[in-house]
Amino acid sequence: MRRSTRGTLVARWNTRGELIGVNSQILSPSGGNIGIGFAIPANMARNVMTQLIDGGHVRRGLLGVTVQPVTPEIARSLGLADARGALINSVTAEGAADKAGIRRGDVITSINGQTVKDGNTLRNEIGEMKPGTETRVGILRDGKEQTFTVKLGELQAQQAEAEDRGGASDQSGVGLATEPLTRETARQLGVKATSGLVVTGIRPGSRAADSGLREGDVIEEADGQKVATADALRSVLAKPGKGPALLLVHRGDATFYAPLERHGN
Repeated sequence: MRRSTRGTLVARWNTRGELIGVNSQILSPSGGNIGIGFAIPANMARNVMTQLIDGGHVRRGLLGVTVQPVTPEIARSLGLADARGALINSVTAEGAADKAGIRRGDVITSINGQTVKDGNTLRNEIGEMKPGTETRVGILRDGKEQTFTVKLGELQAQQAEAEDRGGASDQSGVGLATEPLTRETARQLGVKATSGLVVTGIRPGSRAADSGLREGDVIEEADGQKVATADALRSVLAKPGKGPALLLVHRGDATFYAPLERHGN
């Protein structure tokens, strides 16, 4: 793989000279370039480019669900051989999935026969399809594989700004979607926290993405304050400060602090 640069990394090429990615971010803990970058796949960039040329705007399919990662603990409880797919934790009433008969608790395992490894795969596959496309969605329900045909809805512009890994809405203003932690979710995620917020989605390129947070993380505190609701977290992030808000985060049996840039910083 090769990369072309002009001050910063802008494109990635394979050894045959074919474009395989367009730079979107670089990892820079110290403010300098340490040689690690993140790129948008070329086929995804091509899809956006083609739509802009043909119609002047981008249209994205919408399944109408929010999802969370399938952890090893959840996989065992659902009878999965391994941790794969995307677990549906809510279904939009009268949305595409709801009309097709998909429901909360289902695990999406494939889209049009292609394996869904996680929420990112699901979001990318659905987002590249046109609204109205009839899509075969493979799900696991009560230990049995089923296939539903879903006619996709359309992700509106304001929703696109608020959607993250898996389709959850951004309640924080910084690209972070959460839901309150329950005892059952804490047990499934293997965290010791008894209250807090479970990260259910992160918008690529957002402040939340830059913080290093992942889906399935549990945020217990923000700037030393307990946060059990999205409003409580948003309130902390809205306060002016000299630097990022400091989040106390649980990830499995590990606990650490993660800095998250505030709204106005």
